[in-house]
Amino acid sequence: MKKIILTAFACLSIASVYAENFSVEFINVGNFHISDIKSGNDTYASWLVNTVNVATKSGSELFPVNGIMTGTCIGTSKTVNGSTLTEADCVTKDSSGDEFTGHLVRDGIVGGPPSKGSNTVKGLSGKFIGLTGKCTYIPTTFKTVEGIQNVSIGKCDYQK
Repeated sequence: MKKIILTAFACLSIASVYAENFSVEFINVGNFHISDIKSGNDTYASWLVNTVNVATKSGSELFPVNGIMTGTCIGTSKTVNGSTLTEADCVTKDSSGDEFTGHLVRDGIVGGPPSKGSNTVKGLSGKFIGLTGKCTYIPTTFKTVEGIQNVSIGKCDYQK
């Protein structure tokens, strides 16, 4: 039994030595499509945004600098008793078709003042299998005839 435990511990120790840790900085742009429901002072919104993501600085070949990825996010914003929380689930695809997912959370409403958000990332397919990470980002939004436009700048710390 001791041999099995020692072997398992050794394998886990070796695997963690070979894990790659790296950071990526990015810019993300997209156009929000929002549906609101107002009830008294409370507001509930669901939204869809298709994004274009570009790595501006990268510590890994997984995310080449100036490499373009596309994504789709579905999210909600809830303003209850004057406090707003925005959450979304996104799937991002690179030019090879490999995908990862992210769960975004931040205070504030889509289209409102910028506020720092977080994103928890997990690889789904291809080269992103085994990828995990945490990101921070700050979205800036502005209204146009087409709706609410978004530009987010952020940084991710990944492990694979």
